[in-house]
Amino acid sequence: MSDAVLHYPSGIPVRNLWLLMLYASPLVRYDGWGRYALETDSEAIPDLVAELLVQRLQQRLKRPLNTQPQPQQASLQRLRGRVQMLPTLRQQAQQRGQVVCEFTPLQPHHTPYCYVRAALESMVDLVTRPSLRRQCQQLIAQLKQRGVTGTKPDRWRMRQASTARHEYAERILLTLADLAFDLRLPSEQAGEHHLLSAEREDLAWLRHLYEKAVAGFYQVVLPEQGWRVSAGKRLYWPVQQPSAGLKTFLPQMQSDIILEQPQQAKRIVIDTKFTHILKPNRFHAQRFSSPHLYQLYTYLMSQSGQGDPLADHASGLLLHPAVEQSYHEQMTVQQHCIRFATVDLAASSASIRAQLLDSLQGL
Repeated sequence: MSDAVLHYPSGIPVRNLWLLMLYASPLVRYDGWGRYALETDSEAIPDLVAELLVQRLQQRLKRPLNTQPQPQQASLQRLRGRVQMLPTLRQQAQQRGQVVCEFTPLQPHHTPYCYVRAALESMVDLVTRPSLRRQCQQLIAQLKQRGVTGTKPDRWRMRQASTARHEYAERILLTLADLAFDLRLPSEQAGEHHLLSAEREDLAWLRHLYEKAVAGFYQVVLPEQGWRVSAGKRLYWPVQQPSAGLKTFLPQMQSDIILEQPQQAKRIVIDTKFTHILKPNRFHAQRFSSPHLYQLYTYLMSQSGQGDPLADHASGLLLHPAVEQSYHEQMTVQQHCIRFATVDLAASSASIRAQLLDSLQGL
């Protein structure tokens, strides 16, 4: 890693953005990832994504592409479907011995494959293996030969499409394509770029990515150790005797990540923050962020005393990226252990894995 990463005290250095995107992706729950040592070879992730995309697409292209009804209207010399009288009269089709009909033939459903083809095109100059690059180019040509020549659909359109319209193989291909497009976002070169912490226009995306990546990592690693991992779980206020309008105005509570191990009566509430762990107070002294601490404290205390033994002794973890210096501090407040920790995203993939696991030790 280049030393230049450490020259930006106002920013959050990130070396393993691709690794974060991989753990944030549902792909890590699919078969086929276990044989790759991702934590020790994160620079191979573009080749890995391209390889899986090629393998899945080759398997899918052994069968005809899906079809779906496509409503059409045309002037025909014989009846087909339903006759459209008004268009027939307006176009004077009867004088030509024709009638306007509306019918719905089955047509190849190419929209998802246009998206996949565009993903392959975006990966051609990212992969490092010449043989894999040739495979991508061959599949692009094969798709075009099958008529998949349309423009790339908007990602929002693909996400809005009902999953029932796509078979399992297509859903995996679309997820791989999503990740392939994400690999083209800024800061993709390891050790040479940093991400600004204030004005960056895609900061909201980075915050969401960091939260999803940490949750995805724990969902992959911890279940084999007896942990249950939930992300985005809603917490409820222990309200008594609410006024008539309270429900309308009471803010909702939603945790980032909750880890539970019932056998050891453990629960850990994790709040991820993609910001510097220290904030200057009015006297310019560096302190842990008061709003972040108050938020986690509320999550813990609002759930205790409600007949849930795991909640009564739950621990809390505020997990930030490290900026220049790492922190690992903790305290116990009213039987709840609260830890402040950082993870160095400019470190190696193996180190990031170790830091995420070490952050839980003793909680």
